[in-house]
Amino acid sequence: MRLRIEVQELDTPQKVVFNKIMQFYGSGCFLQKTEDIGDFYRVPIGVHFPSAIIDQKTNTERIFTFHFNNVGEFVVKKPTLKIKSRPSSKSIADNIREKRREIGHKVEKDLIRIIGDPKLGVRFGVLKFAHLGVQPIYRTITKLLETREKYPLRSTVESIGYADLVNLIVDIGYVEYNEEERLTPTNKLKELYTESQGDALRTAESIIGLVLAKHYEYLYQTRRIIHFVPYVRASTAYYTEAIQFGSLIRLTETRLLESVRKYYKVPLHASQKARFGHPTIIRELLDANILCTEDNFITGRDDIFDGLMHIRGDMPMTEPAYSATAE
Repeated sequence: MRLRIEVQELDTPQKVVFNKIMQFYGSGCFLQKTEDIGDFYRVPIGVHFPSAIIDQKTNTERIFTFHFNNVGEFVVKKPTLKIKSRPSSKSIADNIREKRREIGHKVEKDLIRIIGDPKLGVRFGVLKFAHLGVQPIYRTITKLLETREKYPLRSTVESIGYADLVNLIVDIGYVEYNEEERLTPTNKLKELYTESQGDALRTAESIIGLVLAKHYEYLYQTRRIIHFVPYVRASTAYYTEAIQFGSLIRLTETRLLESVRKYYKVPLHASQKARFGHPTIIRELLDANILCTEDNFITGRDDIFDGLMHIRGDMPMTEPAYSATAE
C-alpha cells in the first residue's frame, strides 16, 4: 500500500497563524480579518467557547456556544512570515472572562433599573450589609417624613458631609430645597409615602431603589460605596444564566456561587471573618424578593426575568438542536 502525504506550504499569514493556533490553542479558536500594518500583518483571533446551563430541579441541561471576537492577536513579520508575537493562553482566558463580564454588565445595568421600580416591592431594607453605605439617604427620608416642619437648612446638610448623597434624591425629584433653602419633601415623595401606607421605612426603601436605578455607577465607581455590590453580583449571575437558558431556572446555593465566579473574580469560600458571607447575601436576596425559592431551590421572579429577556438576542451565542437534555 502506498500512502501519499501532501504538506501545505505556509505561504500566507493566515496559514502561519492557523498552524500556530492548532499547535498552541486547539480547534476552538478561529481567524479574523487580517490587517496590513506596514512591515507586519496583524491577525486577530476569536474563540468558540462552550457553556452549559442546567436547571437542577429537572436536571435539564442546555448547551450553548459563545462566539467571542478579538480575544487575542498575532503579529506576523513581512516577508519572512515569522511570528513576532502571539497571545498567551492566560491572556486569552482573561479576555474570555472579560467578554463574559461584558454580558453580565448588560444584565446588571438593566437589573438595577428594574428592581429600583417601587411597584416591584423589593425590600431593600432587609439587605443589611447594604445599609452601611446608604444610611444618610435612609435618615434623610425618614426624618423628613417623621419630623415635619423641622426641615434642615442646606448649610446644615452640607456641614454633615453627605450633601452629595442628598443631592441624588434631589436629582430624582423626591426632595428639594425651598425658597428658605430648607430641604423639603416634594409631592412625589408625599405620594410615595401614601402608597406605602404611611410607612416611612418602606418609603425610604423605595427611594433607595430609585437612587440605585439611576446612580448605581456613581455610588460604586465614584463614591466607592461597595456595600450593594455582592447583592447585585449574586442576582446578576442568576438572571444571566436564566436568560441564556431561556426561562427561569432552579439552582442550589453552591451552583449559584459557581455562577457568580463565572462573571466576577470572587473566592469560592468567604473569609471566616466576613460578617456577611455568601449564604447571608443569598438569604437576604430571598427576603428582599429579588430572588425566590421553589422546593428548596433558588429561582427568580417572572416580572424581573421578563424585563431582562431582550438581552438574550444580543448574546453572541448559538445552540445546537440537541442541546436540551434531561437525565
